[in-house]
Amino acid sequence: MIDFFEKQMEAEGQINASKKWLPSCSFLDDTAAAILSISQMRPGIYMIDSNKKWNFFEIASALNKKHGNKWKVKATDDFIFDQRMIDERLQVPGLKQRLKSLD
Repeated sequence: MIDFFEKQMEAEGQINASKKWLPSCSFLDDTAAAILSISQMRPGIYMIDSNKKWNFFEIASALNKKHGNKWKVKATDDFIFDQRMIDERLQVPGLKQRLKSLD
């Protein structure tokens, strides 16, 4: 996501972030831990997602704050989609634990 934000700032001068998009996302080390956990479980399809309730604008704003407020994040309503893939069988830390700057 950080790479995407950097490229958007370079290309557009701002990051357009929808308040109506709930993306599926997790931090890499949380994803790796979940994959390790899955390797000890029964074979099957598992979904790894840390996003319980955050929209893309909230995530972008929190990451911006965490990384020194170097991007211009603009709230939009132009993309409406709930992409979350919560799997109750997995214990993945929520974004709230990682991005304490909002909520």
